[in-house]
Amino acid sequence: MIESESIKPISTIVLAGGRKNIRWHDITTFFTDMYRYHEHYLPSRSYKTIRPMPGTINGEYGKFPIILYLLNTLIKSPSVGKIIIIGPQSELEDALGQANFSTTRFKVIEQGDSFGENMMLAYNETKAKGHVLAVMGDSPLTTPRSIENFVNLSSKYLEYDNILPVVKAAVLEKYARFMPR
Repeated sequence: MIESESIKPISTIVLAGGRKNIRWHDITTFFTDMYRYHEHYLPSRSYKTIRPMPGTINGEYGKFPIILYLLNTLIKSPSVGKIIIIGPQSELEDALGQANFSTTRFKVIEQGDSFGENMMLAYNETKAKGHVLAVMGDSPLTTPRSIENFVNLSSKYLEYDNILPVVKAAVLEKYARFMPR
């Protein structure tokens, strides 16, 4: 376990939007995923991060928007400072209204037209002068310990630009029958 006193809080960007229109590629990917991963997920016209998913947050069982699982994890992590969420602003604010935890640390901003624009909009909003932690809003299996370990390990390589997974393979394997990928 990592000592939380050794980690300076880092600004965090949560990417929670993107394209919601169904493309031909999405339909072909659906059949490939169904065959290869036994994953029966049909893309729809809503954002993945705000779709309800059954689970437990802070001891309360229910169907919560997928993003709430990640946001609850982020506020429990001592290495996470300011949290900027970028995506469809009104839909995300509605999702935050369903949270059973404090949402005062989050700032939601409207998404741009591309991944790069979203990263720059969110980065500029953090007012950070260096590295930030960027996480995907549809990663409900992320744990506070994974974030602490990732930030601690990454702090040794700040002269590089890194994009590394936060969720350990062992965690993903544990849930493989529910989420084949």
